[in-house]
Amino acid sequence: MLRVMMLIGSLSACVGDPVSDSHADSEPAAADMEANVETHEEADVMKDGVVDRLDLEVVGHHLGKEAPEPGGICIQNVDVNNDGKINVSDLVLIGRAQGQTAGDADVMNDGVVDRLDLEVVGHYLGKEAPEPGDICLQNIDINNDEQINVSDLVAVARHVSK
Repeated sequence: MLRVMMLIGSLSACVGDPVSDSHADSEPAAADMEANVETHEEADVMKDGVVDRLDLEVVGHHLGKEAPEPGGICIQNVDVNNDGKINVSDLVLIGRAQGQTAGDADVMNDGVVDRLDLEVVGHYLGKEAPEPGDICLQNIDINNDEQINVSDLVAVARHVSK
């Protein structure tokens, strides 16, 4: 997981830089990946109108996993404590539930309470919370090759808003 986080950080830092020739054997060329992502909207995994680090985090979280069906992962209740506000109390509840496999703190509804749940709630701090189930990830497999891999991360990184 640390390697994924380092990769996401590197991609965030060098958005728009071409992929070096040293990766040509293991990953498609940057131009090939770009051609597979036709619009900024396709890279907006969270469907919140902006492509940002959270979109990278979601794809990174699923690296090496089977691509879920479009709409197969829906954000549940971001207001974990149901007090009508997205605040630090929600983050604390998720922090305390880390590693659990069920419950209200599993905001991403992916079967485990982890860092991604914290990232999603952090993204909505101070904002209006979406209704449970309103945001469903439409396509984490950005380039539609039926694998969640570095190519998907690079495709999202190229659209990250600066």
